[in-house]
Amino acid sequence: MMFTVGSGRVVYGAGTPFEGLGLNLHSNTELLLSNGIIGLCGQTGSGKSTFLSLLAGEHRHSGIEVKLDGQMPMPPAVGSVFQQPEDQLFCASVREELLFAPRNFKMAEPDDLALIEILTKLGFKDCGTFLDRDPLLLSGGEKRRIALASILCFKPSVLLLDEPFAGVDPLTMRILISSLLLLAQSGVGIVYSGHEVFEMSLICSEILCFSEQAIVNRGSPVEISQWLCQFTGDDIFLDWRVDDLERRKMIGRRACIPHDLI
Repeated sequence: MMFTVGSGRVVYGAGTPFEGLGLNLHSNTELLLSNGIIGLCGQTGSGKSTFLSLLAGEHRHSGIEVKLDGQMPMPPAVGSVFQQPEDQLFCASVREELLFAPRNFKMAEPDDLALIEILTKLGFKDCGTFLDRDPLLLSGGEKRRIALASILCFKPSVLLLDEPFAGVDPLTMRILISSLLLLAQSGVGIVYSGHEVFEMSLICSEILCFSEQAIVNRGSPVEISQWLCQFTGDDIFLDWRVDDLERRKMIGRRACIPHDLI
């Protein structure tokens, strides 16, 4: 699978006193999803979320052409997990939340056993009773996992996640990272944004670097190690080589990452 994104600008509030540049793509961009997870890295407000929303098929007014294998990206082929789970959750129970998308897309409705299987893979316990909980009364980490589960229920080919690890505890982060890696291994294309640079450098095959609403660098974590060093101010990334396994272990000790991935 491959995203192709044309050049152009996304402007918010055009023609109003609040007009502001959201993204400026100076050239065409291709994202090959079959190579592994793709990360979007950069400071807050640098254009990562706008780029993700472009991949989801939004901002068509911008004139930027976005294709996924030659077709316009849209659900259910593409699933998006929002930066704020409260913006995504709205049903009265976890069960209804998980069933909303399959019903909306007129797909086969998963039974409780299938829902419990999804919740179990995301680290939930007592899933049978959990299905009756109010999603808006859950903890922040639980809301993030339910938001992801609600997307997984319609089995998208591509998963777009906006800061999926923000504000979660180390155990939850490890659960989420393991889940994303398993999904990628099963053939699901994954693009996500985040500020957890140590984790991103270990789980992503490619990272796109954003600054001032533009892509300023891209490559494997090793290829952009100099940029990572400058961005984090941490010389642990300096002169990182592919065969430097000891360096990978050092980065892993600073990351919330399953130990078998270090």
